[in-house]
Amino acid sequence: MKYKSLENPDFHWVIKEYERKPYRELEQCLMSRFSVEDITDLSGDVSCVLAISPEGSGVQWTLKISLVGSYAVLLRETGARGWDVYVQCESDARSEGEHWILKVCRQHAIEVLRLDVLKTPIGLRLFDTDPERVRLYQALFSDNDYLPGEYDAEHRT
Repeated sequence: MKYKSLENPDFHWVIKEYERKPYRELEQCLMSRFSVEDITDLSGDVSCVLAISPEGSGVQWTLKISLVGSYAVLLRETGARGWDVYVQCESDARSEGEHWILKVCRQHAIEVLRLDVLKTPIGLRLFDTDPERVRLYQALFSDNDYLPGEYDAEHRT
């Protein structure tokens, strides 16, 4: 386990793992088709966070690839409604671009996790998430006291 302890987790590994660029090949593959920007914030993220958009399009996705293990979350930016929508599987994909991103994740042995799995409570002590609200999402992707898709516009920064 990367954290070494749930009660007193060690976060020193995060920067080292991020700098190792474990998802470089996936990122390069995505860049062959889309505009990709690394928007990772290591003060709270334990994932590589990529903003992905087709050139000249208003569409944008966020792909969070965990530094804990080979897991990802794909979010469709909705903008107008003020929250993100999980793209969990092929049947959720609304565009050929989303299908392609999911396929590339599979080809790189990265599992895109379902929302019901990400909602699983875990007893990990974090800095920004209340202990009773910590879910697998926070442990694998980001220490934010919400799950994307479950918060309203007032929680957006």
